[in-house]
This record gives sequence, structure tokens and C-alpha cells, in this order.
Amino acid sequence: SRLPLKARGYRRAVLGTGPLPRPQAASSDSSKVIRFEYGADEFYMGLAEQARDGWLRWNEEWPEPLYHEVGLTMLTRQPMAPGDFAYESYRRLQASGYAVERLTPSDVARRFPAWNAARYEDGYFNPCSGYAESGRVVAHLVALAAASGVTFHAAQPVAALIERAGRVTGIFYYGNLTDGSD
Repeated sequence: SRLPLKARGYRRAVLGTGPLPRPQAASSDSSKVIRFEYGADEFYMGLAEQARDGWLRWNEEWPEPLYHEVGLTMLTRQPMAPGDFAYESYRRLQASGYAVERLTPSDVARRFPAWNAARYEDGYFNPCSGYAESGRVVAHLVALAAASGVTFHAAQPVAALIERAGRVTGIFYYGNLTDGSD
């Protein structure tokens, strides 16, 4: 069923070894790049496109945007060529209709003066990439989940899954057992 777990009568909980957002987790950092650059890998690029749609939707729904589409610059020291990660990423972006801009050393010098343009032979700018304020995103998602009735057990790491007939029906967590009704 595509209905949310709550609509199907399930209680939802998050168990873990520490608080959420977790200070040691990479997701709690200040930012994470959101990009389409995956070389010739169509599958991952497709996932990135779906993720971007979600980021843009969240920017509309949330009180303030936490995804910032500032673009991504990919520079190479040699001319891009078939088989190279940068070239295949550029080719895939073009084929998908993105307005990527090929960059020469003079373009780099003019548009990105902080970079030493003499070191870069080729590259491109993809305006549809950006970054997310990942720590703030995780905190916001935790708050949304809590507001929708998800409970959090910060000091309850999962020890094992309980399965019946090939389906997970519960969890065992250090000294406690819960079936699908809990």
C-alpha cells in the first residue's frame, strides 16, 4: 500500500544510539552538495533529479529555504574527453536538457577570479546544483516527524529484526521486544 504507516494504523518510532540530529553524523554538518554529476551513470543522475525535485518542493513548503541552488563548477586540468567523469557528466546533463555552460580558461578567469585559470584547461558550470543546510534539514525533519506522532528513543539501538514468513514484524532492542503492534 502507498498509504503512510500512520494511515494504516501503525505507530512509528525511531530508535538509535544517540540524540537526533546526531552531532557526530555527517548529516549534521553545516552543508552537503546536491549535484547531478555522476559521470555516465544514468541511475544515480535520475536519483539526483528526483532529490532536487524534493528539495525544491521543501523550499516551497517550509518556512525558509534550506536548499540553495547556487550552481556547481567542474574544472579539469586537461581537455574533457569521452570516458572522463567530467565529460560524461557534462554530456549526460546536456542530453537531459540542462543549461550547462562549457568553460574555457578565459571564462574561468572572468567568472571565477578566485581560481587560478591557468591551471584549468576545460570544465563546465551547472546552474541546477547547489547545497543543503544539512544539519538544519535533519533538525527540521525530526521536528516534523515528532509533530506527526513519531516517537524517538535516542538510547535504544536495535539488536535484531523479528521476522515471520519473510516479513519484518518487530524489533528486538537491548532487553526489550516489540511486535508490529507496538
